[in-house]
Amino acid sequence: MSTAKTQASRRAAINAQKFGQPLHVTLTVTKFVDVLASEAHEGARGTLYDMLVDKHPRAVPGAPVKGKLTTFQIYGGEATICFEVKSKVRGEQFLPVGIAFRRQPHPASGGAPADPLARDTFSYASLHMSGRQLKITDHFRQGGPRIRYKFSVIIQRRHDGALGIIDPDIINES
Repeated sequence: MSTAKTQASRRAAINAQKFGQPLHVTLTVTKFVDVLASEAHEGARGTLYDMLVDKHPRAVPGAPVKGKLTTFQIYGGEATICFEVKSKVRGEQFLPVGIAFRRQPHPASGGAPADPLARDTFSYASLHMSGRQLKITDHFRQGGPRIRYKFSVIIQRRHDGALGIIDPDIINES
């Protein structure tokens, strides 16, 4: 095999490996809000967070809103997403205990989506939680329309069991 073909083959293998790697998303809690506390019912229920989307060949962070990243986009079909929850406060730990999705209506349709819970796209059979990480597979089919999902990562503070919600978006695009 020629040197050029060998190099092209290696590049193809590396790219295939990269595409198969999970997309890593770090959610860093900056202000925890206990959703079961009485003060949560008076104001904002969502935990404040910073989001970092690692470089990946098929994903890009969305445009920041008020200086904060709240959305990321996935291109080209199925991808595994690995969320890691951290805390800005030293010594404080949060564990992901669940995730929920809601498909947003397409602007052109004006109506409710066919699968509002996004069960056709996000397989809970692929859900895996371990320590500070939660992994799930996004089974978006390439060639479909652009779809936006609201999702919430449910977290639990380790020292007292208090529950919080982190609430960003995912956009799937072919």
